[in-house]
Amino acid sequence: MLLALHSATSGGTLAAGKTIRDELGAAGRVVGASQLLAHLLRLEASGLVHVERGQLTGFALTPNGEAAALDLVGARKVHTTIVFVDLVGFVSFTADHGDEDAHRCAHELTDAAGRVIGAAGGRIVKSTGDGFLAAVPTTADPVPLLIAVAAAAPVVDGQPWPLRAAAHAGSPIEHRGDLFGYDVNLTARLCDIAEPGQFVVTARTPSSLDHTGAGEPVVVRGLVEPVLIHRAALR
Repeated sequence: MLLALHSATSGGTLAAGKTIRDELGAAGRVVGASQLLAHLLRLEASGLVHVERGQLTGFALTPNGEAAALDLVGARKVHTTIVFVDLVGFVSFTADHGDEDAHRCAHELTDAAGRVIGAAGGRIVKSTGDGFLAAVPTTADPVPLLIAVAAAAPVVDGQPWPLRAAAHAGSPIEHRGDLFGYDVNLTARLCDIAEPGQFVVTARTPSSLDHTGAGEPVVVRGLVEPVLIHRAALR
C-alpha cells in the first residue's frame, strides 16, 4: 500500500508514507503503514481529516483539522494586510560602506516604519536584514503608509534611499509573533517584482488603488495562475 500525505496547511505538499513513518521513527514513535492509515481514518471520523481514496491514498486537513493543528503549537490564522519593504541595492551598499553603516540604515528604516505603521494600528513583525515584514489592519489603506515609509527612509548621498515594497491582504499563520504561510511567501515574491521606487498591491487588497482597474496580471514563481496587482510610485 502506498500512503501519501496531503496537508492543506502546507499548500498541497505530497509526501510518501515511508517518509512520514521515517520521521515518526526518528522521533521515537514507530508506526507502520496500516497503523498510520488507521489513525487517519479515526481522524476522518472526528471531522479533522478528509481521506482521499484512489491509487494513491492520502489525506487533507479539514478547516477544523487545520485549526486543531495550529492550536497544538499555539498558532492561529489571522486576517491582516502583509507588507514587505526592501532597501534597493543593499548588498552593493554593504560592499561599499561596510556592515555597520548598512545595519544602521536598515535599523533607521525599520524604526521610522514602526512609528508610521504603529500609528495605523499595525506592527513590524521582524527585520529581514535589508528591510522588514509588517502587518497592518485590513481596514488601513497600505498606500499612504508605504508612501510615508518611503519618505522616512534613510538619506544616502543627499537622497532618500530608494525602496521597493508590496502589500497583500491574506490570512497567514501567526506563531510567537511571527507570520508564516502562503500569503507571506506571495507578498515577499511580489516585493521582488516591484521596481526600485515602486510598490505593488494585490488587486484583492482594500486600498485607494481599487479604482484604477481590474489589475495587471503578473506571473509569480511557483504559482500556476497569474496574480492581479496594482503598481504605484512610492514618491
